[in-house]
Amino acid sequence: MLVLLFMLISLFPLSADQIEPSEPDIVLPEVILQIEDLSVDIVEAGLPPEEDLLPPERDIPLPEESELHIEEPSTPQYFTESKSLFLAEAGRGYSLSAEGILGLGSMNHIFSSIALYRIGEEPRFKLKFLHEMLDGLSGQPLAPPGAGFHQREDRLEGNVRFHLGRLGIEIDGTWLDLERGLQGPGLQDQGLQGPFESRIYRHGNLALDLEYPLQEWFRFGGELDTAYSVQLLTGTSPDETLEFLIGPELWGRLIADRFWLELRSRYKARLGWGKPLHRIAVDGLLGLELSRDFTLAGRVGWMWNSPLDHLVPFELVLTGTPISSLVFRLSGGYRVEELDYQDVLNEYDWVVLPKQLYDNHGWFGDLGVSFNIIRDFSIQGRGVFSWNSNLLDPSPDPSTGLDDTYGLFPLEQREGVFRLSSQFGIKWNIANLVTLRAGLDSEFLERPGFTPQHQLLIAGEGAEPKARWGGSVALGFLFGHTEGETEGSSWSYSPIPELSLSGFFKISDSVTLIGEGQDLLSPFIDGGRDPWYPFQEAGIRGTLKFKINM
Repeated sequence: MLVLLFMLISLFPLSADQIEPSEPDIVLPEVILQIEDLSVDIVEAGLPPEEDLLPPERDIPLPEESELHIEEPSTPQYFTESKSLFLAEAGRGYSLSAEGILGLGSMNHIFSSIALYRIGEEPRFKLKFLHEMLDGLSGQPLAPPGAGFHQREDRLEGNVRFHLGRLGIEIDGTWLDLERGLQGPGLQDQGLQGPFESRIYRHGNLALDLEYPLQEWFRFGGELDTAYSVQLLTGTSPDETLEFLIGPELWGRLIADRFWLELRSRYKARLGWGKPLHRIAVDGLLGLELSRDFTLAGRVGWMWNSPLDHLVPFELVLTGTPISSLVFRLSGGYRVEELDYQDVLNEYDWVVLPKQLYDNHGWFGDLGVSFNIIRDFSIQGRGVFSWNSNLLDPSPDPSTGLDDTYGLFPLEQREGVFRLSSQFGIKWNIANLVTLRAGLDSEFLERPGFTPQHQLLIAGEGAEPKARWGGSVALGFLFGHTEGETEGSSWSYSPIPELSLSGFFKISDSVTLIGEGQDLLSPFIDGGRDPWYPFQEAGIRGTLKFKINM
């Protein structure tokens, strides 16, 4: 009961381009900042999983978040380990839904996606496949091989849930294959071409979660997570790095009327590239309902990390609703951010992997606030101050240029770094037809290389009352990039924002036509958009998609 309470009231939900069969047939990719109103509810333990409880939303197609390069403000969760996946038996009935999206666009853009869902009778499952490709050589037939921007993504995701008696079982799997060109147009002419033509990142993971309710007030379970990550730099002399992760975990949870208690033990090994790393950890978590409006949660643990030896992370969290329209979350303590090579490969396209990667640990304080001025207008903010022992920093001095061996930027970990970050967001829903959103992320004190000091996203979407047609607009600004010189060429990031437009028309109940345009202002940038000089972004492009629901 209280486990769900802590998870729900601590989230500032952000839409994530998810497609559920119970929702309308229009999809809103995650570029638009969605900040939902927070409320404190007493959730009883017999409810179905959280995603089955979410009310349907009228979503409108927009460009992908990755195309805007604007990170949405996120809100801290309680303890993500404290979850209950199977609080109810399987529902009755049967529902099977399928959705397909096909798209073509400029720059030889190809987009295809198919998703299959089953809810109701067990086993419940979700299956989705995505293929997308951009070719930056479009319009440059005489360009040398590897000279243009190009990108390819293939992704397969699956999830299945079922019960064997009272034992709840969930299996998650993901396979990902990403390719990114390493040269921008004209890079060879500047003498900046590296020894490799493209960077391929492959990742796969398989996770098994078990949960058994021994009594209504006591549950125990286990998890087994396995993953592998591969980076391949293609060229005449290709280079490959490989990482394996395996992590079993056991836990037990005691739930009472006004508090919950949980104990966890886990082990995680990292093998392959670099030096092997082993982690052993034990955590104790406690949640207490102080009153109807205030809750207190705490965690303390012990971790042994093979390169860092013994660590004692702990955290204290106070959540409250002093008035009906205001919710806050205050936390602080000593945390351990477990870093693996897959985290680096997911985050950065153009860095050289270090031989040794250390976990980042240190003190932190975190305050998040949500305030509803009126029912349809909300403001949210967050501030985080931290001391970091091993902060990831791609090329601390970008002006020094690329690594001589790999033609990529060196990645370092900086010690004793103080960071102060803030996030601010607003949402205004006008007559349930138009929604306006804005989010500002800022970094003060120290920040990683190539990170802008301020990121601003302004967006809006609207639709006619029956959602037969609609449109959206998103405008992203980046301020405060580092400027410098590389190989005698001065460079700076363009202040011109990224503008994206989208519109849809529902041809029938099962077919929707979607039109998208991304980075429409990039033609006004001399030499193209290159936040990681000299590597460029795709630039202006348009796409036409057909979405079919079955």
